[in-house]
Amino acid sequence: MISLDTNVLVRFVVNDGEQHDRARRFVEAALARRETLFIPQIVACEFVWVLRTAFKQSKSASLDLLSQLLAVPHVRFEADHQVRAAVERAATSEAGFADCLVRLRSREAGCETFATFDRVLLKDEGTVEPR
Repeated sequence: MISLDTNVLVRFVVNDGEQHDRARRFVEAALARRETLFIPQIVACEFVWVLRTAFKQSKSASLDLLSQLLAVPHVRFEADHQVRAAVERAATSEAGFADCLVRLRSREAGCETFATFDRVLLKDEGTVEPR
């Protein structure tokens, strides 16, 4: 199993020159060998953030790319059920992907309350604003 860093994952999907070619060859070779590519949740968060900020992708476009990666055989995300659920929530919410993932992970960890100053997240049941 090979773990991918954000910069390799971004370069795999964004055609911006020589690093794209190297990342594409590396990923395609690993997949051809049926080797599992592991994507940590923090990399998934950074992936969406980099696409949105550095490459000016829309929220829906960046979530769509993440969804496409979730569907690739031999690509495994850390707690992929959480990543899938966060993609679905972010796609239908004003909240960002990372915020949705943090909230979901907190719930699954048994947290009854989630403290935040984020106005969008405060709309969710079980969230509180520190006072």
